[in-house]
Amino acid sequence: MLSLKQVIAQKNGIPKIKDLLAACEAYEFDSSNDDAVVHQMMHQLRNLDFSKKMKRKMVYTLMDIDYLQIVPHIIDRNQEALEKGIKNVDVSYFEGNRKEMYEDSLVNYLTENISNRKIIFFNLSLRNYCYDDEEEDRYATHGSCAFMVPRIGKGYDLYYVNHHGEAMDGTLDYERVLTRTRNQKYSFKQPVDFIVLDQIVKYMNTRLRETIYYDFTTRHNFYGINYQEEDVHGFCFIFPIIIYYSLGKYFSEAKTLNVGGVTKNLNTISQTLKEGKLNFFIHSCFTEFDESYNQVVFNYLQTEKEEKKFMAELDAVLAKLKFRFLKKLAGYMYQYLTQPAMLKKTNLPQLN
Repeated sequence: MLSLKQVIAQKNGIPKIKDLLAACEAYEFDSSNDDAVVHQMMHQLRNLDFSKKMKRKMVYTLMDIDYLQIVPHIIDRNQEALEKGIKNVDVSYFEGNRKEMYEDSLVNYLTENISNRKIIFFNLSLRNYCYDDEEEDRYATHGSCAFMVPRIGKGYDLYYVNHHGEAMDGTLDYERVLTRTRNQKYSFKQPVDFIVLDQIVKYMNTRLRETIYYDFTTRHNFYGINYQEEDVHGFCFIFPIIIYYSLGKYFSEAKTLNVGGVTKNLNTISQTLKEGKLNFFIHSCFTEFDESYNQVVFNYLQTEKEEKKFMAELDAVLAKLKFRFLKKLAGYMYQYLTQPAMLKKTNLPQLN
């Protein structure tokens, strides 16, 4: 199986947005259902393109969180209802090379994988995420991701990535539909996502033998550029896929950037996270996809300029490319994941 860099180097054409979305939909890239074939692909990446260490160490997980079962009870201080909502957070996962996903409670799943010191990746489906009067039930669903990394000794760090980044500052409110004409607003001092995760972590820490460490800072939450500012097509599904790939590929191996024949190695993701640089890890996930984006990251490594200036330069690249950046992300990942080796491994047909 060709690496992602090799696939991109072939410079095969990417179809128009409509056709690209249809192709991604055919392989269920945008599905949170546990029988969607894209999740088989994610699991099989361990065998096809990750190191032996990461094949053994990393697990891919689907997690479904219903905000409507959690958020209102935080403000109402209804502890019983809040705990019930958290208990209803289920996970789906693979065992070995089996192609069916198993379901379990989050507590049971974490207990087993923490005892085995696994790196746990969560592809998150956030149901009833926010009010949306264009949806039939007046709530939108959103996709994001999180991952847990064991500390040296005991304990785990939880990292959360909503690819809207710094735009999360605008998500301090949650609206609950009461009637056809009335909503109830709940307001927080932190983004709603952070509040929900914090409540889940606090509950888990009363049930697990090891502590999960999580706070509202950029050490544990991505607060970089807004990757979906130009997205009018719904490409949120592609970000957890790329981040999972990057985590598995470069957690313990250095990623090399090349500009004009000059190369520079990034620190491993493991080291980057230890230094509290979650933002930089996420920003570095997309260097393969566009030369101008890669150039900005490469220059940052040489100059170590202020993070705000670095983010402004990345923003400028995305503003210039507009939807073409998202098209590259989805198009090249589609080409990478639908190679013959992957399709054979997952018993999937090659689409025309």
